[in-house]
Amino acid sequence: MLDPRGLIILMEDLDHEIRRPYNQIVSLQASEAKAHLALRSTFENLAAVIAGLSGDVALLVQEARAGVDRGNRDIARSDEAVNGFRRGLDFSRGVLARAVEAVSQCTVELNAARAERNRAEVAYDAAQSQYRAAQAAYDRASDALRRAESALSSCRAQIRTDSEGNTIYPNCSWEAGAVSRASGECAAAGNACDAAFARMQLAQDRLAQARAHEQRCLNRLEVAEQARGEALQSEQIALGGLREGEQAATAARRAHHLASSRLSHARMADEAIETARVGMAAAIADIDAVKPMVSDLKALCEKAGDILRAAQRGLAERIEILRAFDRGAGL
Repeated sequence: MLDPRGLIILMEDLDHEIRRPYNQIVSLQASEAKAHLALRSTFENLAAVIAGLSGDVALLVQEARAGVDRGNRDIARSDEAVNGFRRGLDFSRGVLARAVEAVSQCTVELNAARAERNRAEVAYDAAQSQYRAAQAAYDRASDALRRAESALSSCRAQIRTDSEGNTIYPNCSWEAGAVSRASGECAAAGNACDAAFARMQLAQDRLAQARAHEQRCLNRLEVAEQARGEALQSEQIALGGLREGEQAATAARRAHHLASSRLSHARMADEAIETARVGMAAAIADIDAVKPMVSDLKALCEKAGDILRAAQRGLAERIEILRAFDRGAGL
C-alpha cells in the first residue's frame, strides 16, 4: 500500500524544485532589466558629456579660427608697416646723403671764402700802407711847397733902394721856380694820395664783401651740419622703427603659427568628438535594439511564472488532499 506521507514528502520536494527555477527566472528577468537600464543610462550620460564637449570644442575651433584670422591681419599690417619703415629709411638715407654732400660743398665754399678774405685783408693792409705812404709824401710835398712859398715871399720882401734912390727889386726867379716845382709835386702827391685812398676804400669794400661772403658760407655750413644731424637722427629713428616692425612681423608670424596649430588640434578634437558622438548614438541604438529581447524575456518569465504558479497551486491542492487522506487513514 502507498504511504501518503511518502507522497507528501515527494510532492513537497517537487514543489521546492518548481519554486527554484521560478525564482531564478524572476531574478534573471530583474537583473537583465536592471542591467539594460544601467547600460543605457551610462551611455546616455556619456552622450551628454560628449555633447557638452562638442560645444566646448566647437567654441575652441571658433576661437582658434578667429586667432588665425587675427594673425593674418596682424601679419598684413606688420608687413605693411615694415615696408613703410623701409621706404622711410631709404628716404632718410637719401636726405642724409644730400646733407653730407651739402656739408662738403659748404666746407669747400667756406675754405674758398676764407682764402678770399685773407687775400682781401692782405690787399687792404697793402692799400693802407700805400695810402699812409702817399699821405706822408703829400705831407712832405706840402711842407716843401710851404717852404718854397716862404722862400719866395722872403725873396720878394728883399726890396731895397740904391744910393741914387732907385728901387731895386730882388731876382726871385729861382724861388718862383722852386714854388712852381713844389706846387706841381704837391698836386701830384695829392692826386697819388687820393688814388691810394680810393684803392684803400676799394680794398676795404672788397674785404667787407669777402667777410660777408665768408659769414654766409659759415651760416650755410651750420645749417647744412644741422640738417645732417637731423637727417642722421631721422635715419636712426627709421632704422629703429624698421627693427621694431621686423620684430613685430616675426611675433605676428609666430602667433599665426601657434593659432594655426591650435586650430589644427581643435579640428582634430572636433573630429574625435564627432566620432565618439556617432559611436555613442550607435551604442544607444544597439542597446535599444536589445530592449525587445528584454521585453520578450520578461513576457517569458511572466508566462513561466504563471505556469509554475498553476503547478504550485495544483501540487498544494493535492498535498492537502493527501494530508487529509493521511489524517483520515490515521483515524
